[in-house]
Amino acid sequence: MSKQHRTVLIVDNFPPDREVYRRYLQADLEYEYTLLEASSAEDGLGLCGVQSVDGILLDFSLPDLDGLEFLAELKKIPSGFHPPVIMITGQGNETIAAKAIKNGAEDYLVKNQITPQVLQLAVGSAIASKKVQQQLQQRIEQEKIVSQIAQQIRQSLNLAEVLQTTVTLVRQFLQTNRVVIFQIQPDGSGTAIVESVGEDWKSLISANLYSPYFISPHIENYRQGLITTKTAFYEAGIDKCYIEQLEQFQVKACLVAPLFEGEILWGLLIAHHCSSPRPWQEIDISLVKQLSTQIGIAIAQSELYQQVQSELAQRQQVEVELKESEAGLRLALAAAQMGTWNWNIVTGQIIWSANMEALLGFQPGNFDGSYALFVSRLHPEDCDRVLDAINLSVATGAEYNIEFRVVYPNGQTRWAQSKGQVFYNQTRQPVRMVGVHIDITTAQQLRAEKEELLQREQAARAEAEAANRSKDEFLAVVSHELRSPLNAILGWARLLKTRELDKETTNRALETIERNTQAQVQLIEDLLDVSRMIRGDLQLTMAPVRLATVIENTISSMSLIAEAKQIKLNSILNTGGQILGDLNRLQQVVTNLLTNAIKFTPQGGSVEICLQQDGSQVQIKVTDTGKGISQEFLPHVFDRFRRVDSSTERSTDGLGLGLAIASHLTQLHGGTVAASSPGVGQGATFTVVLPLFQSIRDSKPEISQEITLPLPLADIRILVVDDEVDSLELVELSLVASGAIALGVSCAANALEVIEQFKPDILVSDIAMPHTDGYTLLNRIREMKLVGQIPAIALTAFAQEEDIKKSLYTGFQRHLIKPVEPTELVKAILEVLVGASRVKVDKIY
Repeated sequence: MSKQHRTVLIVDNFPPDREVYRRYLQADLEYEYTLLEASSAEDGLGLCGVQSVDGILLDFSLPDLDGLEFLAELKKIPSGFHPPVIMITGQGNETIAAKAIKNGAEDYLVKNQITPQVLQLAVGSAIASKKVQQQLQQRIEQEKIVSQIAQQIRQSLNLAEVLQTTVTLVRQFLQTNRVVIFQIQPDGSGTAIVESVGEDWKSLISANLYSPYFISPHIENYRQGLITTKTAFYEAGIDKCYIEQLEQFQVKACLVAPLFEGEILWGLLIAHHCSSPRPWQEIDISLVKQLSTQIGIAIAQSELYQQVQSELAQRQQVEVELKESEAGLRLALAAAQMGTWNWNIVTGQIIWSANMEALLGFQPGNFDGSYALFVSRLHPEDCDRVLDAINLSVATGAEYNIEFRVVYPNGQTRWAQSKGQVFYNQTRQPVRMVGVHIDITTAQQLRAEKEELLQREQAARAEAEAANRSKDEFLAVVSHELRSPLNAILGWARLLKTRELDKETTNRALETIERNTQAQVQLIEDLLDVSRMIRGDLQLTMAPVRLATVIENTISSMSLIAEAKQIKLNSILNTGGQILGDLNRLQQVVTNLLTNAIKFTPQGGSVEICLQQDGSQVQIKVTDTGKGISQEFLPHVFDRFRRVDSSTERSTDGLGLGLAIASHLTQLHGGTVAASSPGVGQGATFTVVLPLFQSIRDSKPEISQEITLPLPLADIRILVVDDEVDSLELVELSLVASGAIALGVSCAANALEVIEQFKPDILVSDIAMPHTDGYTLLNRIREMKLVGQIPAIALTAFAQEEDIKKSLYTGFQRHLIKPVEPTELVKAILEVLVGASRVKVDKIY
């Protein structure tokens, strides 16, 4: 079975995409494709102007025009048929899709959602839909031509004018080269009496033709009313003499319809196609068939006018009915998916089209067509409005045009539009009302969806504006919180450098520098945590954890802060149950909640943390006697970038990220966190609920291990690489203080020069260094025979999850983030060395 053929134009500036569409379409088992390609809108429009295509695949983003501009330019191409366009874009966008469809696109596809089946179906549906539209448009044009000629016949007795209008309109409709009407003589010869011909073709007017072709057997076929078509004269087996006669007029295909005066063959309506052979369509034959009848009426009317005076009254009545029928037809053709109705106001009879049963929700055979049954289907809220509109139209002649709802027997509601016109007799009495009934449910849904999209867009815009304001406020707070500790650090550092301070003042300066440095470290960690939360990269290391221990350690670490504000810190730990979680992250949750409570509790207040079991869950409650939370802000207390007071006069410091981080970490542990407050000035309660891992009796206390030896790194050789001199000196000094034999170098090249001679037990290296980074340095060391298997620790400011993964993948045994406590660095070095069997286990414990 041979495939049907289609020609498709692909307009896309990305060759791989064009190749994908080509492969997808060529895989179609039902259709064979001729595929044209263009890489710009200009080339695509140029091809549309000279090449007949069945459909267009159009990329929305082209180098010279976007998809909407392409559609606008396509409409300007002078052509009887504009191919259907399927818009393709890289990402889904409801606004672009709506604009594309509104501007003439048949369909809209997203690139990463296209499959062979989706593309084949979209192309097939678009071509089929366009074909139906074309056929409908042709039908409309056909009815318009028939109606126009019929109207002229009724209004004019001038046969020559009617025939000239006919050939002109037929040639325009058929898009052919010549249309002529021959009047046949009794001997079979013919005379061209009217003609419409293109500028490039010879005229037949006044040429008397005589040919045996018009005699037997074809003359008999015409007398029987048969319409003849020839697609290609030279391949149709036509008499050679007739071909020779028509060669002088360049005829290659023709369509011939007989014209009758009553029962007598009067002439022929002939369409010639001269530029090429042509297959005539059913719509072409249907048009000339209808027009042959109309022309027969015009002929009879012109020649028998004097003889039909006695029938004038009857003819006028027929014309009135025909005019009313044509009015209904014009209304019906103005809409799609509609039913028609014709109401005789005098008799009360209504004639409905066959599809009105379905449009009103009736089963076949259950609709008697009565006015009362129609009214019974109206929605109760719309019934009076519809009846008032009908009565107004009947009384005044105003146009009847109304939208209303129809209720089906199953309760379904559909939207409909009804249009109609009242006709009056000579005494201005209403006698008939004709109109159409159109189902507009889909249009109403689209209208509602458009309104919803508009509301959503407005809400999204308002939310975005609020987010921008919050972001600006947050950035201002970040700047303040970064600069404030730096001011204290820089000030004390300069005093230490430029003045001789006593021991007490020096200790106070160092404590201040250390405290503010820790504040900045915590600030940066909070920002990094928020970044990880937004990207979904925040990872947990899960293990059984005893929450009581976590809370006790947190209270111990924060007791001094509470004492400084004379805040009483109470705890009630009613359970020692374990949960499955990340110890450090759970410590962070409790710390953030306690920090928040202490921060917003005035001097002399109290904070209580309670731990208790509730069935298969464990509950942590942190209650304070602080400033409380307003009911307006309570729903936003866990939002990122939200603060109760972001002004320059706020009474508390910090970024306000602690509660957002605590909430996210709780959710990652499968729990929930909630906030409550009676109001401003009445304190607040934060409740965390987490699932239990095992019963209390199975839990075991955790053992905290600390480095206690005075010289834990005694005799351990450590090579330190860092291009930042201050950091290098600090690390080297800390390691030497712990007993290590440390050698610091400022670049990878120096490290490679000394490593084999120094023979370190472990390498501590920065990552970001000029010329050669830490990854490359370690790769080169791994290639050395003597020291290639040395353990290594990355000490860097890179703190993202992907940075940690990359370090471990490259070959580092540990990834430490600057700044790092000296004890943490020492502990990490010992743990790595134990794992590499470079030192004994008792070196740590």
